[in-house]
Amino acid sequence: IALSDHLRAIDHNLSVVIECDGRIAGFAVGDRQGGDAYLRELDVARSYQQRGYGARLVRAFVQTARKNGARDVYLATFRTPPWNAPFYRKLGFVDVDRADYHPWMKAMEDEQATFLDLSTRVFMKLG
Repeated sequence: IALSDHLRAIDHNLSVVIECDGRIAGFAVGDRQGGDAYLRELDVARSYQQRGYGARLVRAFVQTARKNGARDVYLATFRTPPWNAPFYRKLGFVDVDRADYHPWMKAMEDEQATFLDLSTRVFMKLG
């Protein structure tokens, strides 16, 4: 994501990093959506994957978001790759039914429709 998006996430206390061996191994950044938090991106460096860092980052993001007043935590991801929706389901996220979308979700989906197959995507909420 753009540097400006990282900086905005830092300003809103919705940015967490994880260090290993003195290096940044990964990060999670998000946005505020009204009274909720949206996990915009989770990245773990390839050399640090499959060690639990992604789960630790998600938990730290949720904790930080709630500490800063977020009612709920949402994300959007791909439905099937094991490192996407199945990963988040193991952490307690559940699929959001289309009828329950917030207006910002619909707007985000409309934007993504220009370059993604929406049938491959799912919004999720921490259950």
